[in-house]
Amino acid sequence: MTGDRAIRFRAFVAEHEVVLRGFVARRFAPGVRDDIVQETLLVAWNRFEHLDTQVDPALHRAWLCRVARNVARDLERGERRRRHRQTRAAADPTERAAAATVADPANVIGGHDATEQFLARLAPDDRELLVAAAWDGFSARELGELLGCTEATARQRQSRLLRRLRAELGTPEGGLP
Repeated sequence: MTGDRAIRFRAFVAEHEVVLRGFVARRFAPGVRDDIVQETLLVAWNRFEHLDTQVDPALHRAWLCRVARNVARDLERGERRRRHRQTRAAADPTERAAAATVADPANVIGGHDATEQFLARLAPDDRELLVAAAWDGFSARELGELLGCTEATARQRQSRLLRRLRAELGTPEGGLP
């Protein structure tokens, strides 16, 4: 932590942590509360210069609560994906073998800065769609279920996103899945 920034952040946490913990306690299960608070504070630390200079101090509490809701949603998505993979692995012997040798996601969908930057700019649902398709091997039907849309919508979104990624990377049509 750098001196002045760290001091200001500690004061920020001291001012808002009780409210944040109360917000989280009223909405989420005991087993995930600390994770949500810690992830929220990590986001706040990473965005602190923006938060400290560009967000009205009267809105800091609301900003933290919005981040906590987003963090909780991301944790729930991760848990859903984990359960889905376990269900698939339990039902299919080939999935069990594949689950034992899961590839590093950076090698499957990332692997270089341009792809990582592309993914970082996407809306969370779009990023989720590409990661679930590339890393978890979800079909269009499974993507639709995961994201709460139809198979056709998931297929169309995936196609559109892959076209954008290919254009950004300068990859030919058959170069990406």
